[in-house]
This record gives sequence, C-alpha cells and structure tokens, in this order.
Amino acid sequence: MMAIIRAFYNKHRTILMLNKDLLFSGTVAFFVSAGIAELYSKYDNNDFRISIVSIVTGFCISIPLFAFLFYRDNKRSQKDKSFRTLIMKKIVALYSVSNVINIAARFVMMYELLKLAAEPYEASMLSSLGASALSYFVTNLASKSFRLFNTKEDSKQ
Repeated sequence: MMAIIRAFYNKHRTILMLNKDLLFSGTVAFFVSAGIAELYSKYDNNDFRISIVSIVTGFCISIPLFAFLFYRDNKRSQKDKSFRTLIMKKIVALYSVSNVINIAARFVMMYELLKLAAEPYEASMLSSLGASALSYFVTNLASKSFRLFNTKEDSKQ
C-alpha cells in the first residue's frame, strides 16, 4: 500500500505541491479576511464596501504568500533559467484565470449573503469557501490544459 502511495506521490508531486501552496495561502487569507470583514462592519454597514474590503484583504494576503511558497518549493527543482521563466509565466497565467473566477464568484456570493442579513464573518467565510472550491477546481483543470507540469506521459504524446 505504501508503494502505491509513494508512486502516486512521485508521479503527481508537482501538482500536489501546487495544491498545498494554494490551500495554505488560501486558509491564511480565509481567516484574516473573515476577521477584517467583521471588524470593518463595526465601522461601516455598507454591504458593498464590506465585500470589497474583505476580498481585497484576502488577496493581499494570499497572492504574496502563494508566490513565496511556490517559489520556495520550486527553486531547486530546475536550475535551467529558461525553464523557470516558462513555469513562472504559466503560473501567472494560471493564477490570473483562477483569481478572476475567485473574485467574481466570491463578490457575488458575499454581497448576496450580506443582503440576506448574514453576519459579515459568516458571509466572508461561506463566500470564500464556495469561491475557493470553484477556483481550485478551475486551477487544477487549467494546469493540465496549460501543461504546467509536463509528466513523462505528456512528453510521450
């Protein structure tokens, strides 16, 4: 059983590392964003502005944290500078697509939840969970279509 798990990990190591980085940075941003939404709602009752502040805070945390984690995990994987440049371009494209979907979905969900009288921290958490699930799904699909991490099977085709 351990051999099967090890083989799976070795085959999908890069995509697993990408998902680990996404989940960790997203989790940190999730809690900070919910706290900021609750704090900001004490000073301003405008649902639109609460949504914007919460989302901007989340992305100000998650994007730099993800970039740092991804760089740290992949700086030793390939010494070839052209390969690293190509991967970074693909990551920027992939993360841009993912973030557009995340921002749009999260804003719509959070704004609607706040209009339904949900507490700001609840609206922030629920919208973040829903948008993140959609975003991570799209990220994993897009990483395959962008051929972000070429596997041995990809190079055979």
